Amino acid sequence: MIKLLRQPFYLAIFLLMLPFFLTCFFGTYVTVKYNVTTIVYGDSIIPTISTYLFQLIIGFIFLKSFNKFQLIRADLFRLMLFFILWTALVSFLANDKFLTNIKYSFYFLVFFIGVSKFKNNFKFIKVNIWILQLIGISILVFSVIIIIEHPIPAYRTYRSSVMHSNANEDALILTASLPFMFLIKNKKMKIIIILYYFYYLILYNSTRSAIVISSIVALIMLFEILKKYRWLLLLSLIVFSINLLGTIRENVLNDPLFTEGISAIENREDGNMSGRIFGILIPLYEYTIDKSPIWGFGAKSYENVASHSTFYVSESGKEIAKVRSPHNFFIMFFLNWGFVGLITFLIIYFRYIYISYKIFKFNKNSTSSSLFSSWIAFSVMNFISNSFSYRGWTVFILLLLTTHFLNKYFLHINSSQDKHEILIEK
Repeated sequence: MIKLLRQPFYLAIFLLMLPFFLTCFFGTYVTVKYNVTTIVYGDSIIPTISTYLFQLIIGFIFLKSFNKFQLIRADLFRLMLFFILWTALVSFLANDKFLTNIKYSFYFLVFFIGVSKFKNNFKFIKVNIWILQLIGISILVFSVIIIIEHPIPAYRTYRSSVMHSNANEDALILTASLPFMFLIKNKKMKIIIILYYFYYLILYNSTRSAIVISSIVALIMLFEILKKYRWLLLLSLIVFSINLLGTIRENVLNDPLFTEGISAIENREDGNMSGRIFGILIPLYEYTIDKSPIWGFGAKSYENVASHSTFYVSESGKEIAKVRSPHNFFIMFFLNWGFVGLITFLIIYFRYIYISYKIFKFNKNSTSSSLFSSWIAFSVMNFISNSFSYRGWTVFILLLLTTHFLNKYFLHINSSQDKHEILIEK
């Protein structure tokens, strides 16, 4: 372990992950009542202070290992550098929260450090996969406290949050890590973790979109096994169909938009789907287009913007502002950094999804299946759930690194095989 931390990339990854786990110990919903620092001082400042400290150290590691020639040759790397500069610029144009805006750039610095140090060594990939597994397992471990407090489960009753945020963000991290749980070598441990995952997700976390996407991921990862036992495949499809139909019935068929049609929009009724679309997403988009479409409003500005633009209608007919998350990361990103920031980010985001698809298509194995499935789960959750904070950014950068490393690794392996075949022909 100590030898690994002497290497710049592994040290940067370790520093990136520490705030995640410090939040578990010093700032989560489930530990706050047992934690001395939070009992004495209220909300613990340890995760916040440590985050800024570790980001500063990551900055020094980046400067030490910076490889400008490698970065200049790659368009995607230039885009990442542009995004870093853009977030800094927005803090001067839109709001004065420089440290809040620029802190997300340090995740890309970790990516640059990894790229500059990668040497077609599968150990880099294994470390990333291990961390992605560890992130999901850590939430499951701390969720035990919630289950002890509420031993009798009930769907959508507790909506528990482990990571000091909300249940949706927990679900985002869990669904992204689930495909990598299938790579655990110990079969008994793997079965226990996956079964407990669904038990906790369904009966305690109860995020509907996460339950559906997790079921799809499980079907993808188990498809080769299920093909051998058709009765088991059929049973799995039936269970999934019941789950999907129940979600559609709960979120769509009972929504005012479906039952009342266009009048629900005119009357601004607050259904689950219609409320999000016509009470939050569209007003946020229109307000941003009108006020600041190019550079947005800067990070951590949602609550202020929402108070001017979003709404729902109470039983008395009064419109009340919605100050919760827009349940869509990409709208949130547009709100934070405008069209320029969103487009820059989307190019990077979907480019790496495409690379993961190519890896899956041409090198089909459990690792490539896990990576592509994780990207799909992560993206779906970002479209229909809450925007992610530094925890989600950690998962995002780990997926970027794993995709980049695996792509380079397979390109190296395939080119070596091609050279070998040429030599044999000669």
